Amino acid sequence: MEGIIFGVFALSIVLYFGTLQCLHAIKAASNNFYRAQMRKRFIVLFISADLFLLMSIVLFYMYY
Repeated sequence: MEGIIFGVFALSIVLYFGTLQCLHAIKAASNNFYRAQMRKRFIVLFISADLFLLMSIVLFYMYY
C-alpha cells in the first residue's frame, strides 16, 4: 500500500513539472493557436495533478 501511495504522489509531482513546461511553452510561443492549445493542456495537467495529489493524501489518511 505504501508503494501505491508513493506512486500516486510521485505521479502528481511529475504532472506539476508538466504544468511548468506548459507555462514555459505558453510564454515562449509566438503563434496564438499554439498558445491556446498549450493553455488547454495546462488546465488539464493542473487539474490532473491536483486530483492525484488529493488522492494520495486521502489514501495516506485511509491507510495510516
